[in-house]
Amino acid sequence: MKHWLLSVLLVVCGTVSAQITLVKDGKSSARIIVQDKMPNSKTSAQFLQRFLTEISGVALPIENDKTPRKGDILIGGQSSAEVTEDGFSISTQDGILKISGKENGVVYGVVTLLEQYWGIDYWGENEYSLTPSKTVNLPFINKVENPGFRYRQTQCYAIHTDSIYKWWNRLEEPNEVFAAGYWVHTFDKLLPSSIYGKEHPEYYSYFKGKRHPGKASQWCLSNPEVFEIVAQRVDSIFKANPDKHIMSVSQN
Repeated sequence: MKHWLLSVLLVVCGTVSAQITLVKDGKSSARIIVQDKMPNSKTSAQFLQRFLTEISGVALPIENDKTPRKGDILIGGQSSAEVTEDGFSISTQDGILKISGKENGVVYGVVTLLEQYWGIDYWGENEYSLTPSKTVNLPFINKVENPGFRYRQTQCYAIHTDSIYKWWNRLEEPNEVFAAGYWVHTFDKLLPSSIYGKEHPEYYSYFKGKRHPGKASQWCLSNPEVFEIVAQRVDSIFKANPDKHIMSVSQN
């Protein structure tokens, strides 16, 4: 029984010691330290600074490549081995709030912190809700999260006018993700009828008694030559865009 009580006390003490007070009674000595030069790390720091100011009225300074001390916020740096593409980790271990991630993940980590731990809801430009507080705390956090979807998109115009809306909803645009911009209705880009239509009408769909090559036509998907040409084309596009891993092969 004594051993069990001791274990509970150790867990409780460890949790309490890991709590961070970033702002107390409208005052703070905390800093937001950006540990790398990745653009997303800077965006994350500015994002966090803005909303912490909205909550507490205190604007924490943003500094680069400083050694963090207890009570600081550290953005960027080495991510946990568990973090995958666009994933992130949040930790308050050792009394330092650490947010890191891969690609867009470091920004998504800040958004998750604002949503889940400080209760901020963001709907659109100048449309959000939060609870003002002169004291801002965080509990013990040791969180790793990876996205369930590689790509998320909306047709909402806000994605072009409100960068916060885009980040908050973890959205991307086709030119940011799809190799060479090959996104939706790519049949004619991959197998141009202007090149193949005249000499190889058999590459295109057959209906109403004839083949129909054309810019808006469809392929004859049972033709093995079409498969080989397109497979080689797709391979060459990925080789020319080694940082991209998705493209559309889709009907006109």
